[in-house]
Amino acid sequence: MTYQGDGINRDDYIDFCLKGVYTILIMRRVNLHLTEQQILQLQALSLDTGLSVAEHVRRALDEYLSRQNASHLQLPHVSEQDPNAGA
Repeated sequence: MTYQGDGINRDDYIDFCLKGVYTILIMRRVNLHLTEQQILQLQALSLDTGLSVAEHVRRALDEYLSRQNASHLQLPHVSEQDPNAGA
């Protein structure tokens, strides 16, 4: 069975939608203290690229962590953790 005549299998579409929701659910909100100049530069970059300020911060943090060779700080992905661990 296809979904909405787009040639997409219904189960594949549901899997795609659930993966998108899952990705959103594992993000956590944090508060950061930034200088006024950092905020202005991020806002200008956001306007130029169409990406959110949060996305630019995430990308910058990912790049910083990879440069610091922070593999010893990486936690397992939520999907890899046993939901019954510690129960």
